[in-house]
Amino acid sequence: MEKIDAVWFVEHIARELDVACIVSYVLKEKFGYEIEILPYDIRNYLKIVKKYSPALVIIPYCYSENDSCLKNFLPYWNKSVFFNLSWEELYYKAYSEYKAPKGYFVQKEVIHHAWSQNFKNYLVKHGVPATHIYVNGQPAYYLYSKPYNKLFLTRKELSEKYHLDINKKWILFSENYGWAFYSQYQLNKIIKNGKDKKEVQEIYHYCNVSFNKSLNWLNRLAGEENFEIIVRPRPAVALKTFVDKAKNEVDSFNEHFHIIQGETIRDWIISCDIIFSSFSTTLIEASVAGKPFYMIEPYEIPEPLQADWYVLVKHLKTFEEIKTTV
Repeated sequence: MEKIDAVWFVEHIARELDVACIVSYVLKEKFGYEIEILPYDIRNYLKIVKKYSPALVIIPYCYSENDSCLKNFLPYWNKSVFFNLSWEELYYKAYSEYKAPKGYFVQKEVIHHAWSQNFKNYLVKHGVPATHIYVNGQPAYYLYSKPYNKLFLTRKELSEKYHLDINKKWILFSENYGWAFYSQYQLNKIIKNGKDKKEVQEIYHYCNVSFNKSLNWLNRLAGEENFEIIVRPRPAVALKTFVDKAKNEVDSFNEHFHIIQGETIRDWIISCDIIFSSFSTTLIEASVAGKPFYMIEPYEIPEPLQADWYVLVKHLKTFEEIKTTV
């Protein structure tokens, strides 16, 4: 078994890999640390635990010791320090309690990374000692500054790779209607884990009808002569699943309406002219990057999906408002 300084688990490559690579490189160059970056899934966990004995285990999320991946690694690496990077911290109301840290190990043994004092307060409220929380900002936001922003694909490279007209105005829509893709089994599991059934149904309905309306508006906008519309599905949704659902919602895709899951969200934010989303934190990244950003809200967002930061964003509620904005 190989003793190494750390294993760094990545859940979504497009969201996390660039940060993992840069930080691992810096730690090796400055301190000689050996870090192995691996996918966070259970398919090869026995090979991984037999091969590595890490002093530190870096994980993308940590809600409970019964999390699907953590519960497989923890029995073998119970002497390691676990560091939760908390890649999701700006929860809407429906997730605030659902994703709160639960159980002795997560609350008392894990070291938690926090973007802000607000999230630190949230963790403390749910049983995590303040001494186990490291407030450090959102690491991916630093990638919009020099020299890191030179690592991403240029607009010219993206235009050639994805057949986009470089002279048109590029509009990115970062989709965040994840509940629209949940199966009945997943919805039932969420209800079984404590969520109110009526609330779950309300969120599911809202995400489905909003997905339909938003994509139809954007496809209509793609018919205008000056735009390239780039719809980027969430990394957690398989591209084929997304495209199949989109085809059921939109009669016919305009030639300038593109569904692209490739590259990171940062590649697209840097190269696009305007950033649209539903209630995704992509809008916050767009603000960091200095790009115009807007929330598309075809129907009123229900209370369970509300979050404090939405008031900082201009909401576009009709196709006419979108047309006026672009």
